[in-house]
Order: sequence, then structure tokens, then C-alpha cells
Amino acid sequence: MVFKSSRSRLRRLRPALLLAVITITVLVYLWPTSISAPSAQVVVSDQLKGDGVVCPKSPLLKDVFVVIRTGATEAQEKLPVHFKTILTCVPDFIIYSDMDEIVDGHQVHDVLSGVNETIKKTAPEFQLYDRLRTRGREGLDYETTFGSGPSGALDNPGWKLDKWKFLPMVDQALHERPKAKWFVFVEPDTYLMWTNLLEYLRHFDSSKPWYLGKHIPL
Repeated sequence: MVFKSSRSRLRRLRPALLLAVITITVLVYLWPTSISAPSAQVVVSDQLKGDGVVCPKSPLLKDVFVVIRTGATEAQEKLPVHFKTILTCVPDFIIYSDMDEIVDGHQVHDVLSGVNETIKKTAPEFQLYDRLRTRGREGLDYETTFGSGPSGALDNPGWKLDKWKFLPMVDQALHERPKAKWFVFVEPDTYLMWTNLLEYLRHFDSSKPWYLGKHIPL
């Protein structure tokens, strides 16, 4: 009788026990997401909710100036995807190239315009630049420039011209944003992890001279 009575009580308690186990499991699973996120974490921008784009909110947003270096042989191919993705969250950026043009409604600036004229006339890499200045995109030889990138033409003159852009790019970026605390230089075949970058820079003192990244031999 005692054994049967205990089994009877267990049957009556079984629904309650099952409910308790389910409740505890759900609470344990959801507990980490119920903690309030710090203010520096990702939030949805009011302007971009309709597009489903999630942008970071950080006190560093106003201090970072993103500089994209590209060239006429690749700009129209590689820039548009950035305008539709990561650059929707970057409030302050500029694009430097070897030709002034508009790509998807964004101004692309000729960063070589201030290079010494003697260098432009004597350095063989500037032959492409001369054609771009006089003929625009009609000056491109697509037999050597089409498919710019790892699978593109090895003799792409745009690649050879790139080495003349680095120093003018740094100088013009500083002139454009003299009060910026961070200058981030990227290329159009680089995907910028914007949220991670802001969090990473937060650990550095911007009043000190930092060079973060791989060196570039010129």
C-alpha cells in the first residue's frame, strides 16, 4: 500500500515537476541575453532600421576618418558593394584614386593632382595617369586592366601607379580632417569590421603616436 501510494503521488506531481524543469531550462538559456548591454555595444540606427542594417554606437565615431585608396582600373567594380554594406555605418570617409569621378553617387578624388609635375613627366608609372587626365575612362586599355585584382592582368599599370598614392593620401587626409584622432586606411578589396575596429581603438590613447597594421614598402 505504501509503495502504491508513493507512485500515485509521483503521478500527481509529474506535471508540476515537468513544468519546473522546462521553466528552469528556459531561464538558463535566456539569462545571458537578458543582461543590459553596455552603451558602447551595437544598437540599431534609427535611419537604417528599414534596411535591416545594424550600426555600432560608439563615442569614437566622430574621431575616426576612414580613407579608401583605389584606382580607375578597379573603382567601378569594387566600390559599390562597400557603399551598400559597411560604409552605411561609417559616418566620415573619403575615397582617393588616380582620377576624379562619381561612383554610385559618391565623389572619388584624384589624390595625385598635387604630385610634382616633373615626377609626373618622368616617372613611367604616370603614363596611365596622363591618359586618364586627357581621355578619362576612354584612356584605359582593357586588355591590361580588365579584371583588376588577384586574378587580373599582371601588367596592370594601375598597380604600378599605386605606389605614388600613399604619401599624398596621408597628407591630404590630414589636411581634410586635421582634428581627427584616428585615420584608417583601407583598400576596396578589404572588408572593414567596423564594430570590432571601434572596440579595438577604444583601448589606445589617441594622444600618442600609433601605427597599427602592417608596414607598406614603397
